[in-house]
Amino acid sequence: MTRKILTIFGLTGAISYLILLSFAGKGGYLHNQALKEEIQRLAYADELLALEVDSLAAQRSQMQSPDAIKDAAFKYGYLEEGETVFYFDLPPEEVTIKPTRYTAQRPSFEGLATPYIVLLSLLNALIVTVAVVAMTRHRR
Repeated sequence: MTRKILTIFGLTGAISYLILLSFAGKGGYLHNQALKEEIQRLAYADELLALEVDSLAAQRSQMQSPDAIKDAAFKYGYLEEGETVFYFDLPPEEVTIKPTRYTAQRPSFEGLATPYIVLLSLLNALIVTVAVVAMTRHRR
């Protein structure tokens, strides 16, 4: 009977370890789903940056005329001769800071660490073994 209990405990522990590792471990199902979401988010950010590059290329191609060059210079603070410059100091709380468009984030689920998976599989094996022993004693 003791050999059967140890065999049940070992098999249950090994099978539950493999199942938990393939589902919740690093490289498991949940981790792969989080990585797929990260890939989608990065692809979206890449598309936004590609659109911005195309827009800047279009702006560059339009910058051939002298009026467009003057408008761009005015936009960036350059002046023509004879213009007066006025400076306004804003308090620090009124200065707007542009937020970054995209910041990389870690995947939402990186997988359970191996020691946790081992502990969960041993707990599962213990519960199953106790249940099997209780059922065999109840039959007798």
